Amino acid sequence: MFFQCPWSKEVWSKVAADFSSASIRYEHFIDDFLDLFLALKHEEQELLAVALWSIWNNRNQCVFNHLCLSPDKATRMIKVGLTEFKEATESEQRKAKGSLQQLTNNSTWQLPPTGIIKINNDAVIPNGGGIAGLGVVIRDSNGDVRGSGQRAVLFNGTALHGEILALNFGPQLGKEFGYWNGVVDSDYLQAINFGQIP
Repeated sequence: MFFQCPWSKEVWSKVAADFSSASIRYEHFIDDFLDLFLALKHEEQELLAVALWSIWNNRNQCVFNHLCLSPDKATRMIKVGLTEFKEATESEQRKAKGSLQQLTNNSTWQLPPTGIIKINNDAVIPNGGGIAGLGVVIRDSNGDVRGSGQRAVLFNGTALHGEILALNFGPQLGKEFGYWNGVVDSDYLQAINFGQIP
């Protein structure tokens, strides 16, 4: 459906991206797709993601609502969607840079209260997407390390999204180590503000 059907091939030719020869085997779809995705440049990854969504959306509209777009209209939708995606991503990155500048350099790590653990987490985000790294260190009220972990994730978002993933990973790991009372510490102010409940 995504690469081999005649309608999809025509869409790919119109967006100037030929993935029709991609060897995506049904029984190994995830592995083959990740190999294809990671071999692409950032701009090609964006195009692939938006085009796949458009193809899937058109398929659903055809099947469930009997509204099928022509390849020309689908191509225009892809180009508009790609432009909107880039504008939204650039706006989010500008906001993230502003938040980083708000942080002070004299911040120091402090021990958590007695009986509470502190979960420090961070994310390493590659420029242009790819594999991001999430890291977590869990310390007790003496400052002793009680657990740590890391995770690699396929990622193509903003720094804020990466830090939010790390903020989510920290408490999950804490629970795996058997800790239920803790505080989460991050050096990314916007991610912390995003995660706070009003």
